[in-house]
Amino acid sequence: MLKIVAMVLYLHALVIKVLNNNNLNRTNSHILRQVIGLLTITFGLQLVAQAPVAPRIETNIRKIDSLTLRFFESIPAHETNVQEMQYQDPGEAVFKSQMATLGSAIPFDYNSHVSLQVRYMMRYREESINRLHERMQIYFPIYEQVLDKYNMPQALKYVSIIESNLNPEAKSWCGATGLWQFMPYTGRYMGMTINYELDERKSIIRSTEKACEYFLSSYNRFGDWLLAIASYNCGAGNVQKAINRSGGKMDFWSIKPYLPKETQTYVPKFIAAAYIHNFSGFSQNTVVEQSQLLAKTLIPQDLETRFLAEFLGVDKDDIHAHSHEFLKKNMVKGNSTLLLPYDLSLRFISNADSIYSLQARVLAAEEAAKPVYERREVASHYKVRRGDNITSIARKYGVSVSDIKRQNNLKSTRLVAGKTLKVTKTTWVRVNKELTVEEVLEDEAISLDEDPATDELLEEENAEKSLDVIEAKKK
Repeated sequence: MLKIVAMVLYLHALVIKVLNNNNLNRTNSHILRQVIGLLTITFGLQLVAQAPVAPRIETNIRKIDSLTLRFFESIPAHETNVQEMQYQDPGEAVFKSQMATLGSAIPFDYNSHVSLQVRYMMRYREESINRLHERMQIYFPIYEQVLDKYNMPQALKYVSIIESNLNPEAKSWCGATGLWQFMPYTGRYMGMTINYELDERKSIIRSTEKACEYFLSSYNRFGDWLLAIASYNCGAGNVQKAINRSGGKMDFWSIKPYLPKETQTYVPKFIAAAYIHNFSGFSQNTVVEQSQLLAKTLIPQDLETRFLAEFLGVDKDDIHAHSHEFLKKNMVKGNSTLLLPYDLSLRFISNADSIYSLQARVLAAEEAAKPVYERREVASHYKVRRGDNITSIARKYGVSVSDIKRQNNLKSTRLVAGKTLKVTKTTWVRVNKELTVEEVLEDEAISLDEDPATDELLEEENAEKSLDVIEAKKK
């Protein structure tokens, strides 16, 4: 761009210099002016074509939540040429025929508002789409199970894309949290636990169940799925107000002008997301591998994360990678449910006893290695030097002057150089041997090997094996 600007300025200066030359006649001067005008227009159009074009958005950061801001940041800075787009708006006929194949109870209407959102979403960056599809492969199978449980349209899962971009840790400026963006008050009202240890708004299963309950309640009230989806964004009260202002009309497109601005685009975004992720080039019908599937895994007793991670051979953070509701990551409380990859879940169930045994041994060893202190009297001796006084000696040993006088039968505070004073004070003293956890575990293993009961069991096992060998030879 800088090279083009420099070239234009250079040509302009050169022409001015030539024009100032008296050797040019009027006709040639006119032609030269036309040439420089055309060059300027040509280069100017190239500059305009390269100028960034971005959507006009609210610039007051207080009025934009973090999710919306992240969404706008992901939009390309340059407007894409329609002919160069890989995927384009399908048109009403193609759109309706394709969406009809979903067999959904939700009416996927097509109009200019939906068309705008379809074209808008098709300009997402490829890395953003890929990241979203990775999450879809993990979370959508769970969504589908819950939606089946409540006998609700499967397409409602696309609402979560609009809400949080399938990010369980998503949090808006107003406090809405999780995949389905529940506010604290709404979450508690719906029966979700929210405290310093557990936030069920971040739970994949629990939050999806509560979202289904909300959709079902709204649908029973309005009798229309699009109105139920709109109420999820702005609340059932605002939807009812819009119905009243529209003269009692009960469809989304009729009451749309009376809804909040955000809700007016919310439903078109939902319809566009459902189309794009099913029928455009952004849709990926990738089969989820078994290892990627998540399984509900009951943790029967308190279990520290480090032991589970060590036994399964994964990092501690991987244990809670899909169980974001647990705010304290070091411990999983008994009777809790973790979402683990299928293979890890099977390994835990098969080896639960061994994992708890490992935890018990290590915790016992850590307890045994802890220092044990007792308060005891410790006697010290101090030889008085010339210039010493009893106050400084008492301060040195952390006792009072009266203690030194009483312990040494002194009637005054005067000291004689060369005399030895006995100073006794009560302090904390470690009474057990200093050992590391590894040393305790080694001692435990040695004592187990030396246990007569263990020897008897080994002898019985060896005898049984010998009998089996003899019988096998006879046969």
